[in-house]
Amino acid sequence: MQLKIAFLCLAHNNFDFIDKLSHYYCSDDDRLFLHVDSQVNDADIKLTNQDIYVLPKESRHRTRWGSYNIVKATLELLKAALATNQYDRFILISGADTPLLPKQTLKAKLKADISYFSHWKTASTSDSQDNREFFRRHYYLSSLTNPGEAYLTKSKLKIYIMLLLNKFIATLPQTTPFSFEHYIKGSQWWVMTNELASYISKEFTNETISNQFKSMHAPDEKAIQTIAFNSPFLDKIEFDKGQDSLKQGLHYIDWGFADKSYQLQEFSPKIIEKAKTLGCAFARKVPSDKQGEFIKFIENF
Repeated sequence: MQLKIAFLCLAHNNFDFIDKLSHYYCSDDDRLFLHVDSQVNDADIKLTNQDIYVLPKESRHRTRWGSYNIVKATLELLKAALATNQYDRFILISGADTPLLPKQTLKAKLKADISYFSHWKTASTSDSQDNREFFRRHYYLSSLTNPGEAYLTKSKLKIYIMLLLNKFIATLPQTTPFSFEHYIKGSQWWVMTNELASYISKEFTNETISNQFKSMHAPDEKAIQTIAFNSPFLDKIEFDKGQDSLKQGLHYIDWGFADKSYQLQEFSPKIIEKAKTLGCAFARKVPSDKQGEFIKFIENF
């Protein structure tokens, strides 16, 4: 029986690019499930492929940088795809990602009963002083406190206010009990089996579990990763180690360690073969002026 994949996409723009790539994602009885940031107007979501499942308005979240809302959006996608009871694998992608392999090559690559994650760091509550991003309080649901939004303005005053407010918030008592011995940080982008996806979706319905991640810095890199790490399926997860690795799960992601910029690098068509040689099936981040080249590349599969 052929493997069936649910592609779970987080997006706030690039709808023309997503629409064109959707014919790849929705082929071979697979489907694209799309979460659009709640701040985007419905009129701006222009899609022609009727096979795309767009989450309804009530299931969409404002996916602010570094906030738990990104985790909520991801779980909404997982819930919608699981509810169909049709898919064997769940692959999280963004609206700025590109596939690198023909669909049948991708399916042949996926190992039986194996999920794919990356693992950058392990944290313990016993070392909370050295792991502030995990265990100190953060609040990013405001333009005043969100670092991503503040730095984007390039306003020294707004950045200063953001830093000052976050310094104060970090001093507030942490009232959330942490129940795991180990918490991990890794890439937001993963591939999961149905068994692991079902387990994680159920775990996050427990507020004792979900509340542990809501005040963390960038919980999209910690919440699902930690539950997977502490799950009964740990021995069926392949982890790529370190943020400096160009292979993150099945994604090619360059975090700028080579040039010491430590910023997410754009993915060029010139390095497609390099990414494939490393064992990657997807890549990010595709610059807007190169999207046409990647569409032609995929149309030639």
